[in-house]
Amino acid sequence: MDNVFVLDPLFAKKLLQDESANFSDAWVKRIAEDFTTGRRKCVLGTILVNGNHWITYLIDFENQLLSFGNSFAIGPSKSVIGTFSAWLSKISDKEVWVGTLTCARQKDNISCAILVFNAIEHLLNAEEHPLLDKAGSIELSRLEKMRDALAHHLDVFPHDFSLNETVTHTDDGALEALPVEEESSVQDADQDSEPAEHDAMSVGTHSDGHDSSTNSVGSADDGASDMDGSEEKDSCESEADISESEAAKSDAASHKTDQPSNLCNRSIRDFFQPVLDKEAWQKEEQYGSESTTRSARKRELISQRERSGM
Repeated sequence: MDNVFVLDPLFAKKLLQDESANFSDAWVKRIAEDFTTGRRKCVLGTILVNGNHWITYLIDFENQLLSFGNSFAIGPSKSVIGTFSAWLSKISDKEVWVGTLTCARQKDNISCAILVFNAIEHLLNAEEHPLLDKAGSIELSRLEKMRDALAHHLDVFPHDFSLNETVTHTDDGALEALPVEEESSVQDADQDSEPAEHDAMSVGTHSDGHDSSTNSVGSADDGASDMDGSEEKDSCESEADISESEAAKSDAASHKTDQPSNLCNRSIRDFFQPVLDKEAWQKEEQYGSESTTRSARKRELISQRERSGM
């Protein structure tokens, strides 16, 4: 189809809400102006009905045809048809005809959205986008949509985004993937910083070898209070250092334990491969650590038998 404009799903929601205001919303008025001036002849879009089901619609203004596609093969409610018809009658004197759009039949409770997208694609290019009539093709189409959405957001990355990397912005505003700091690196950094902290806490002396405290003039009580204040300050700084160190270690450790072990070090694109046996996959996630322990015990027994045989 030529000269067709696909509208955001929010438009239909806005149109249904705007009937009480005599269709005075700026967006609704602009689309009406596109129709009356000839800038647009047809528009396509989707509607969320009853808060839980997606359907699609086509407005052919030139022929005054209003069509709806529903994967459950039923028409929308009278209120939806009435609102769309009232809006078209407001901007045209022609009679509005209501028709049906071709849409694949839904056989579950979750595929309405992907079938709505398919109905729109099929209407725009039937040869390239046939109707989805098999469960496998529906799942593949869902994965393709997820892949395309991710590609839209991750196309700036020069390499695959790994689970062991974090995203940051460079000075020029571009996105950059940096490796997550491991726990061992955090410990090494803490050890390297200890000599510097020790030097900073040591008693300072002048170049002539005299204690810097001899340059100050004051009573013994004042000196004692200064020493108490210094010790308290050093104690606070030490506690702060420990807290920051523990927080860094905890953060580094969380990057290693939040994800299941068999999901680490994998590219994000691997998540779009079809899961052939979901039940087996879940069992692997649940009992993965237990099987690892059994494997270790088995290797230990084999090693003991080999030693006893020698």
